[in-house]
This record gives sequence, C-alpha cells and structure tokens, in this order.
Amino acid sequence: MRYIVIVFLFFISCTEKKQIHPSLQNINCDSARYSYRVDILPILSANCNFGACHSAAADPDYDFTIYNNIARQARNGNIEDRLMLPIEDPKHMPVGFKLSACDYYKILTWVYQGYPEN
Repeated sequence: MRYIVIVFLFFISCTEKKQIHPSLQNINCDSARYSYRVDILPILSANCNFGACHSAAADPDYDFTIYNNIARQARNGNIEDRLMLPIEDPKHMPVGFKLSACDYYKILTWVYQGYPEN
C-alpha cells in the first residue's frame, strides 16, 4: 500500500500545469472564465475570421467561426504557439500585428481552461 501511495505522489508531482505567460499575468481583464461563444469568437471575428485567413473563404479546416476547428488547433498547441511567436516571425498570428494584451490573455486563458465552447 505504501508503494502505491509513493507512486501516486510521484505522478501527481510530475504533471505539467499550464501557466499564463509571465508578461500576461497581471492583465486586468473583465473575467477569469472564458468561453468560445461569448469571449473568443468576437476577438477572432475582429482580427482573424475574414478573407484568406480563418474564414470559410479560406481553408475550411481553419475556419475559426466553427468551434471544432479552433478547438482542434488549441488541443494541438497551435493557438498558443502561433500567438507567442515574435511578430516578425511569418508564422505569428495574427499576421503582421499584435492583439491587445487583454485579448492575448483571454485566448491563452481560454486554451488553458480547456477551450470551453459555452
């Protein structure tokens, strides 16, 4: 029994906990809990879901007006990776500009919260 407890404690201590990037930890945004429909979709609609970017007119698999598409990218780590790249990197999202600090915080927090839809 003692060995089971030790093994259990070992696995608990090794679990990775996602943390908000240090530069975003003290952002004063309006909520601590975010959802795709209420919080994230408006950010994406204003900055990403148009033209040749993340819309139905572009690649349908990357149409972020569809929850399952962005949830898949969040699950793969692509959302966090692309947002945190330097703006000069051609893979940085959104292309050529930065979101507001609060928008970054909301999206990253939403990803770390398990990207809830509602």
